[in-house]
Amino acid sequence: MGSWIGLLALRYFKTHRKDKGLASSILSVLGIALGVLILTTVLGIMNGFQLGFIENILEISSAHLRIEGTSGERLTPEDLKSLEALGGVRAVFPFFDSQTLIKSSFSNPRGALIRGLEPDMLQRDSGFAQKAKIVKGEWSLANSREMVMGSEMAMLLGVEVGDIVALMALSGRNFSLLRPQEISFVVKGLYKSGYYDFDSNLVFVSLTAAEDFVSGAGEMGWGIKLDDHFQDAGALIQVQNLLAGRPFLVQSWREYNSSFFGALRMEKIIMMLLIGLIFLMVGVNIFHSLVRSIQERHEDIGLLKALGAPPGAMRLVFILEGFLVGTLGGFFGTLGGLAVTSNINPIFEAVETVVNWFVGGGFHLYSGGVFYMEEIPTRVLFDEVVLVLLFAVGSSALAAWAASRRVTEIRPALVLRSE
Repeated sequence: MGSWIGLLALRYFKTHRKDKGLASSILSVLGIALGVLILTTVLGIMNGFQLGFIENILEISSAHLRIEGTSGERLTPEDLKSLEALGGVRAVFPFFDSQTLIKSSFSNPRGALIRGLEPDMLQRDSGFAQKAKIVKGEWSLANSREMVMGSEMAMLLGVEVGDIVALMALSGRNFSLLRPQEISFVVKGLYKSGYYDFDSNLVFVSLTAAEDFVSGAGEMGWGIKLDDHFQDAGALIQVQNLLAGRPFLVQSWREYNSSFFGALRMEKIIMMLLIGLIFLMVGVNIFHSLVRSIQERHEDIGLLKALGAPPGAMRLVFILEGFLVGTLGGFFGTLGGLAVTSNINPIFEAVETVVNWFVGGGFHLYSGGVFYMEEIPTRVLFDEVVLVLLFAVGSSALAAWAASRRVTEIRPALVLRSE
């Protein structure tokens, strides 16, 4: 009984009575494929940019979990060992931040965030070492007057490895007696993270130097890196239980960067909704195409219903036709989207070459100097690809279901009488 439904749906997909061809079905498939291709490509590029920014922030600046003493209390070596022993913890490290001014012999003072770290930070945290790549010199904080700065800050200050820069500090017994003081540091290395705010503002010195640099006791912070930063909820509970009853504030990366990450999430959702309107348009086209198909075949439908075909089975024929359109369009669109996403940089280069050949040069679709990246980053997430595919198939099937309701309006007696 059910086999004829699939055969009939396939036959209707292949040809319409009026045009005797595949034009209508091909256009519907192409519409779905184009929507899937565009949405997959845009999501892949957005993920590349957004996840790159997020990972830089988590690995270099905020960590996955942060611990701060609310009353000046500090973690003991035993506390650090207990934290490192927790499941899923990759690294635990102390840090000390201070906002100050930095200048060289060739520049005026400019703002900088000084972060004090242990000299063995690269060995202690592989994620930090991967993101804060040393491009000149070396990572050396063994001496309390050595620093590592971003490549962009070095360019703004006009310094290279081995040059001396000065940090502006305030020293004095109490607030009323604070006096400005310049402390000289030797630039031992330059790093580049790909995140301009860090490369142009963040400077690393030894933990001892950072604490001495700030007048007063200050407050130490501790960062915790996890094997999987998406497992932060469980790790947060473990750390809070371990430090229960003590004056420490524990935050996950979601809380500490909630405003920035929330803005990125909203940007992505809005982009998906706007591009998803393509599926709405294609769905409307599929609806009208199937309505026309039902009208053209009202004699066939009336005859089949007269021979005993249930109305539900006849509706299923056209629903399967719409499902087939969505499946084929989604499949080819996904393949095309993955191909374009993985080759977006060669595609841009080819387009630039062709356009510059006609206009004589100077045309750029993407410039590393403008966007502070050598090439367009891409990241394909399997869950999102499947979601886009299901959305494409679902919109087609929903349009077909709505159109198939016209089948119930066809009366076999009226059709046979007119014949």
